[in-house]
Amino acid sequence: MKSSVILPIALGTRVRYVKLGPKGCWEDEAIEKGLLLIDFDTASPETYRMCREARWSDLAKDWALSKAKGVATRFTNETRTYFEDQGEILWVTFAHDRLYWGFVAAGIPEIYMPSNPKSTSTSRKIAGGWSDRDQLGVQLSKRSLPGSITAAASFRGTSFDLSDNDAARLIQRINGSIDPQIQRVRTAQEDLRDSLGKVVQRLDPKDFETLVDMMFLAAGWRRLGRVGSTEKTKDLDLQMPVTGETAWVQIKCATSVGVFNRYLKDNEKMGQYDRMFFVYHTGEEIRSDQENVDVLGLRKIVDMVISGGFVDWVLERAQ
Repeated sequence: MKSSVILPIALGTRVRYVKLGPKGCWEDEAIEKGLLLIDFDTASPETYRMCREARWSDLAKDWALSKAKGVATRFTNETRTYFEDQGEILWVTFAHDRLYWGFVAAGIPEIYMPSNPKSTSTSRKIAGGWSDRDQLGVQLSKRSLPGSITAAASFRGTSFDLSDNDAARLIQRINGSIDPQIQRVRTAQEDLRDSLGKVVQRLDPKDFETLVDMMFLAAGWRRLGRVGSTEKTKDLDLQMPVTGETAWVQIKCATSVGVFNRYLKDNEKMGQYDRMFFVYHTGEEIRSDQENVDVLGLRKIVDMVISGGFVDWVLERAQ
């Protein structure tokens, strides 16, 4: 889902989180239709008339008849912000572990009856619809955002302004901008991967087999057969304890597509296994389009070495 709003969004733009309906019950409908929905009894004729006429003090007094003064003031201020926004606020919400953003289009709120009518509402159009992508087209998943921003999803109320710091970080993320410090770290990570890959290629066959064995064990696999067995087809015999899935592994230092294809034919005869892994660090690029065959080349091996904490081990063996 991609908004037609022209990016980049200016730093300093006000950013406001909104929960779409009580406990988020209108999320799917609002996102699908590109609507900003809000409750606060705004669909009732008297409340709607006070909002349209900007009688905010009257609305606060009306809320104070059933709510504490502080709550009445907060409800009124949230409603006023929603009604008076002229497309200057960046509205954000969370649904299905993704962040959606948008600006309201010109116009005034209209009475709206959600298909899940836990309460009535008014609605405003989001210009170009809600978007869950940044300027580079990358999905804004929860796991890719700072915890201080994703914490908004647990907010019990309806809406609130993000802090200046969180607002700036989110705008930079939507704009596809990268913080210079983060960019330096990413550059250093790439340098590490490149250098580590060259070191992995220096390992002798026995050490490389041992490394692969350790990586699978660290990933949760249980070894059923020893490394470098006398069997010509497989080097490792594995089982995943949680699922019971079985796998066999062929480990090569240098290899080719032709060699890989020969092992694919062997795999057709290995009906007792659920999966095959082909692991190598040097040679032609190898890809597999078979669902139960995984190819682990140098890039993947390097990532597993880093995540598994085996960098020092590799450096010691490659001396």
